[in-house]
Amino acid sequence: MLFEDQLAQEIAAAQLEHAARQFVAVSAQVVTGDSSQAQLRARRTDLQAAALTFALAHGWTPAGPATGTA
Repeated sequence: MLFEDQLAQEIAAAQLEHAARQFVAVSAQVVTGDSSQAQLRARRTDLQAAALTFALAHGWTPAGPATGTA
């Protein structure tokens, strides 16, 4: 189990790094006109998904629904 958790964390880290590099590359290309805002939004979505996967692989759990009580 520990090996599987470590492997999942390493894969998630690699995916996050890849998504970040893709986002940075497309961001630079938008400035020069070689990529569109739609492509940048797509890379941002990929980066957000990779960040969530990374967080989950490292034990983060989302908060439960708000109860509406103070």
